[in-house]
Parts: sequence; structure tokens; C-alpha cells
Amino acid sequence: MELIYLRKSQADNPDESIKSVLERHEYQLQEFAEKSLGYRIPESRIYREVISGETIEARAEIKKVLKQIESPDVTAVIVIEPQRLGRGDLEDCGRLVNAFRYTNTKIMTPVKTYNLQEKYDRKFFEMELQRGSDYLEYYKEIQARGRRLSVKRGCYIGSVAPFGYKRVCIRDEHNKKCWTLEADPTEAPAIQLAFDLFVNHGYGFANVAHALDESGYHPRKSRYWSPAAIKDMLENPVYIGKVRWDRRKTVKNITNGELRTSRPKSSTGDYQIYDGLHKGIIEEEIFKAALSRRGKGIRVKEKMQVRNPLAGLLFCSCGRAMIYQPYTRREKSKPRLICSGHTHCENSSCTYEEIETQILNILKHIIHDFEMELKSFDTDQVEIISSTVQHLESTLAALEKKELNLWEKYSEENMPKEIFEKLIQKVNMEKEQTKQALAKAASQPVPDKAYYEQKIVTFQNALDAMWNDEIPPEEKNMFLKECISRIKYSREKAKRLSAGDTPEKLPVGDGWTKPKIHLEVHLNM
Repeated sequence: MELIYLRKSQADNPDESIKSVLERHEYQLQEFAEKSLGYRIPESRIYREVISGETIEARAEIKKVLKQIESPDVTAVIVIEPQRLGRGDLEDCGRLVNAFRYTNTKIMTPVKTYNLQEKYDRKFFEMELQRGSDYLEYYKEIQARGRRLSVKRGCYIGSVAPFGYKRVCIRDEHNKKCWTLEADPTEAPAIQLAFDLFVNHGYGFANVAHALDESGYHPRKSRYWSPAAIKDMLENPVYIGKVRWDRRKTVKNITNGELRTSRPKSSTGDYQIYDGLHKGIIEEEIFKAALSRRGKGIRVKEKMQVRNPLAGLLFCSCGRAMIYQPYTRREKSKPRLICSGHTHCENSSCTYEEIETQILNILKHIIHDFEMELKSFDTDQVEIISSTVQHLESTLAALEKKELNLWEKYSEENMPKEIFEKLIQKVNMEKEQTKQALAKAASQPVPDKAYYEQKIVTFQNALDAMWNDEIPPEEKNMFLKECISRIKYSREKAKRLSAGDTPEKLPVGDGWTKPKIHLEVHLNM
């Protein structure tokens, strides 16, 4: 069974749409399939990559293909050229080579078919991937240089216009086509109102957000304005006819052995600002006044200490983070957790103690489950799988040695051709069957006793840390993040009891209900 994988590359005509490129390549590959295989590839086995991405992880369809080739039924993947499979870094290249090599899946192109079991085919395939990777790096440099020149000319190169503007295509003084901004008559008044309230009326970010909501101005992708969005708006020079470059540089670092990529906003101002081709919505004096007032309101702390052990873990079902409020001014009040967008959120708050109790119970149950898995651990199963793989590997090595001996006898001892062909055909068939059996055996999940033991220790450490009041919240947070990736919180707001309205609610008294807390915990497994 063969698959077709289609993806548009930077090497294709930039003026040609993704759809037209994929259709053209599909036509060529189907013609190739008919000539070489004798039939066309059905629609169910065609994978079209419409999302651009440099790495395998960024492309959904290639991940599906790599999953499919784990099956012995898939014998080949047909592509227009090897680089379509990947133009990432050496890690991605190695992942592709290993995937096709150890599943014994061929890569078929109209020019050449690559069998990565063969040394020279593997070498040529690696060279093709590396050539594509080198081209990608060169292409990225050219693109970055072109974007920088466009920004210097005053063009707006962002794919989405800031609120208050819409993107338009014009020709500059050199008759070159470029994108710029034009004020949106329905959104621009919101920008002017925000600056007026902040500068002339002393409103804070939250009050400006509420004022815009009440005035009928809504963000493009949400129902309500947030203080953070207002803050970004009030310090964006695009509203006085400027364009920014390199404000959010791509930063790569290694965390826990994994490459992480982020694009943090520059807080030091180390980016370039140029005069844009568009007209500003705000006067420059008002913008400077907003920046000046913004500077007076900043409070600098030497070090932000974590007070909430659930920081970065607990999120409301509406998608916003839950905020820890200690209420230190009230003697009898307990610390509470409240949605950061509580003004517009339908969930009610809770005490930290309520959440802590539930999380402790969850950790206990998980530890109990791991202990039960450890007790039922079957060492015989591990030994059977391991011995099966070793047996198949030795069988494959013996068959390869046998094949080599046949070739030597054929070339040196003048073995009759018809006898040689029968013997070599039998050996190749046995090799193919052994490879398929080996791939199937190696793909079986092998239980790992050490895995369960390590998980019990990790979760027990988190449980012990949560019980210990002497451990600071920051360390508790670190222990919890070793076990949990995210907690989703929901809780209805209290309301008066009506007839028959008792499930899922606890009586509080005076006719009111106290809804239960619901947590959805995602573990680091």
C-alpha cells in the first residue's frame, strides 16, 4: 500500500496558491503511480499539507504519514521530491531517516526511489534533506532582509492589522507594491476614546476596558476588553503613524532537554521604529502624554515572589488564569482564588483551602493507582517481548549473511543463474517477513517497572510538599509542575434554591446554594 504526501515549498512560485501547487503535483504523482505501479492512489491515502511549518511538529499531515508507515501494510510514500518531507534541522532529518529506514518504507519520486535499507540510497536521501535545510536557512535570511527593507520604507508587514486599522495594498513612490494601514471608521473612534479617557480623565486600564465595553466597542476575537489589551494599545506607536521592527525576537533555549521557542515582548525598548506610510489616529502629543502617565504608574519590584502554589497551573474554564488573593487586610478572611476576568466570567470564586483539599485527594488517588499498576507488573511479558526482538534481530543478521554468501558463490564459484535466482528470492522473502515481524515486535509498548516507581516518588514528593507548611509556595509550585500540566476550574455562582434544584449543590442557609467545585486535571505522564 502506497501513500501520497503533498506540500508547497518556498521553491515553488510564490504567486501560485497552495491549492494550485498541490493539484499540479498530485496530477504528476498520480501519472507516475499509474506508470510505475499500474494504478492510481485513492483519495483516502493522499495527505495534503496546507499549513506552513519548518519542523515536523508544526505540520499535522506529515505526523499522520509517519504514524501510518509504522504499519507493515504501508510500503512506500510518494512525493514530488525528498525535501517535501522535511526541511528542518538535523534532528528532524534524523527522525525522518529513522522512521523510513526502520519501518522499511520506500520514498518514491518521479526521479528516483529511495530504499533506506540500502546504504547509498540512505546517503543520497540524507544529502537531499540537508540540501533542502541549507536552502531553507538561506531563504529565511533573504526573507528577513526583505522584511527589514519593507519596514524601513514604512510598509506594514504584519498579517493582521492592529485594532483601529485595516490592511490595504498600495504602490509607493518607487511604484513598488507594498502593504500599509488605513483607519477603520468603525474601530478608530474606540482608539481615540481610550487615549482620551486615559490621558484626560485619569482612567486606569481596567476602567478604560469597561468604558469601551459599555460604549459598544468590542475586540475582534473576544466579547470584552482586557486591561492587558488596553495597556498594549496605549503604548503602540502605530497609532501615531509609526511601524515597529524586531519588538518580538524569536528566542530559542533548552529546557529539560527540549528545545523551546518563544517570542517575548521587548521590555527594554531595543527595537527599531520607523515612519510608516499610513496616517496616525492619535496626535503625537497625546501619545507622549499617555506614555508619560504610564511611566508614573509603574511600580518596580526587585523580585516577584510566588505566593500561589498553583501559579501557572490553575485556569478558569473560560480560559483565563485564576488569581490568588490573600486578603491580608481582613483578619478572618481566607485566601481566595478568582478568575482574572471575573467581571465577565460566569464562574464564582473559591477559597484556596477548597482547591488544595481537592488536589491533595487527587494526588492520593493517583499514587494509589500507580501502586496498583506496580503490584500487577508482569516481568514475564517484558522478557518475552525483549527475547522476541533479540531473536528476530539475530535471524535478520543471519539472513543478510546468507544473502552475501549466495552472491559470493554466484560470482566466484559460477553457481547456475536459475538456482541463484531461486535461492536469492527465497532469502529476500524471508528477510522481508522478518523485518515486518521485527517492526511489529519493536512497536509493542514495553511495560517499565522503573517508570511506575519514579512516578510514585514524583507524586509523593508533591503530596508531602503540599502538606508541609514550612515549604515556601514557590517550591510547592515546582513540585506540582513535575506532576501536573494544567488544572481547569469551574464553579457556578451561588443562587437561591428553587423546587427540585438540589443536585450538585450544598445548602448554605437562608435559601441560598453553594455549588460544588469541578476540577479537570491534566497530568505530566
